[in-house]
Amino acid sequence: MGKRDQPENQQQRQVCAVSGEAPAGDGTLYIKTSGNRTLRQVARGDSALFTADSRFVVFAIKPLFKDVRQAKIKKKKPEEMPKDSLGVFALETGKLTRYADVKSFQLAEKARW
Repeated sequence: MGKRDQPENQQQRQVCAVSGEAPAGDGTLYIKTSGNRTLRQVARGDSALFTADSRFVVFAIKPLFKDVRQAKIKKKKPEEMPKDSLGVFALETGKLTRYADVKSFQLAEKARW
């Protein structure tokens, strides 16, 4: 059976997303195969989710820690604070797409892209 022919939950188990948090700073999201081969590293990636069809990994990309810290020190208003971005990683092609200034995101339980 090819990768596309496998049941969705089995295909998803072949890839995992692990977020490594730094104690005081920026973490890194690692998207890896079950054989521990890194497909992609994303600086500041967080809260990764797989789409229902297991073709994409969707995650938040946090702003730089130093930028958030400076904004807090300057007591900026919430609308002036650095915003998250949204990352969408296509597992089949390896393409990463970023969308700036995202407040939050949610995935449908059953959907195809």
